[in-house]
Amino acid sequence: MQKIVIFIICVVLFGCVYEKSDYDIDEIVDELVESTKHHAKQPMADKPEDKKTDPAEQTDAVEEVRVSPHGFGPYPDIPADFPRQDIFEQGGQGPNFELMDRVWLELWKRGVRGISGMSISHNNGLVYPTIRGIAYADWEPRWGLFGFGFGKKYSGWSGHPADFPRDPDTGRPKMPRGIKIFDMSEGIDPYKLLDLPKQGEVNK
Repeated sequence: MQKIVIFIICVVLFGCVYEKSDYDIDEIVDELVESTKHHAKQPMADKPEDKKTDPAEQTDAVEEVRVSPHGFGPYPDIPADFPRQDIFEQGGQGPNFELMDRVWLELWKRGVRGISGMSISHNNGLVYPTIRGIAYADWEPRWGLFGFGFGKKYSGWSGHPADFPRDPDTGRPKMPRGIKIFDMSEGIDPYKLLDLPKQGEVNK
């Protein structure tokens, strides 16, 4: 009985360790869009000049549709304002690199700005866009009592290096205040975002 009372008090005072609700890719992308609204507009890429094409040239263009070498289907259209117009021009890259590029492009189309890079976890297959002011963190219990964990503290993180100043005493990066922190489980599932069939386990 005493243990139960203590357990209830701890839950009220400290709260239990964070638990993520069901994964919702649209909800996660909406949060990213909202969190990156403060970013200045990216420089517009030069729009291609309009020009007339005769039917024969149009037929040739249709035949030249490029397809992923990793089974992801045709490459998606690239908007004229997307800053990386050559995103699919780098040959010889593995499927994970192509997935990250496709995620980057799709997030742009959905309104996410300020992305400066991408990473992918070999443990869960989720993709993490690198954006100033946004971090992804792993958590662990801050306190333990009778086999239960309470509170939370971060045990690992992924984010923009400029957002994590180093502690002058330990030399280790510190979790800064004032940034948006997502749980690691809220990374981008590339197959759900892109509506692609699974290609097997993430390459290790």
